[in-house]
Amino acid sequence: MTIAFSREPVEWDKFKPEEFIFNIRGGVRSLEQFGGGATVMQFESERLKNRWDEFKAGGASWDFPDYKSHITISYKAENMNVSELEPYRGMLRFGPTYRDWE
Repeated sequence: MTIAFSREPVEWDKFKPEEFIFNIRGGVRSLEQFGGGATVMQFESERLKNRWDEFKAGGASWDFPDYKSHITISYKAENMNVSELEPYRGMLRFGPTYRDWE
C-alpha cells in the first residue's frame, strides 16, 4: 500500500513516520485497474487520505487527479477481468509507516 510517491524531489525527512497500527473494517471496496498496469483493491480510508494531503502540502507530486486508498495486487494482471472478482471483505490491518529506502 502506497500513501505517497513523488516524481519531484521531496525532503522526506521532514515527515515523521507514523508509529500506529490501525484496522479498516467494512466500507466500500472494489477491484480496479489503474493506468500503468496496476491491478488494485480500492477501499475507503479518511486517515490515509489525510496523510496523503500532508505529503502533498509538503511538496510531493502526484500523477493522478486525487488519492484513492488502495492495495496493489499486481502489475502483471492487465488481462484480468476484475469485474468478475469479489474484493476481500475481511479486516485490513496496517502497521507503522516507513520509508522504503531505509
